[in-house]
Amino acid sequence: VSHGSEANLTDGKFEVRISGTAEFDIDVPYTWNGTAQSGIDYTALSGTVKILAGSSTTMIPVIVLNDDFAEYTETLRLTLGTPTVAGLTVNPAAKSAQILILDNDVAGIAVTNRAVTVSETGTTANIGVKLTSRPEVSVRVLIGFSDSTEATAFGPGNSTFLTFTSANWDVEQAVTIRGIDDALT
Repeated sequence: VSHGSEANLTDGKFEVRISGTAEFDIDVPYTWNGTAQSGIDYTALSGTVKILAGSSTTMIPVIVLNDDFAEYTETLRLTLGTPTVAGLTVNPAAKSAQILILDNDVAGIAVTNRAVTVSETGTTANIGVKLTSRPEVSVRVLIGFSDSTEATAFGPGNSTFLTFTSANWDVEQAVTIRGIDDALT
């Protein structure tokens, strides 16, 4: 068994082995489960693998799919069923194996134009904010400011929040900073 990874799109594989050499093709059914999802984290598996006549091994490839979601390491566990050839059995101690699919996405917030200047005359400047990975649910980012007597900060529509979804997570949203006259020299 080898591990899969989104980080460099390393594919995994399960090796199925028989003792001796197959005299004819042998179909071996298998099932799978785990936290990784077929069609999202890896390409769909067929459920049957064939050991060809004259061979003693075959591979079940696991093709890892990249996504934009920051996720924990996910698992894919494969369990062999009974081969189609009468008399062949599966070793109970070796009938199941697991692949770990490692993620390459990091959840976070990216800020552009971080150093802006505004004046007490009410001038404004914008900073840009976006997420670094696709969220599975909507994310609200609170716009906060340490000294509201010097300046205010707000998002689109004078909102105190930015809202990111799985559709707009990578689209930069503007936060406007406006200087306030505090009557101090």
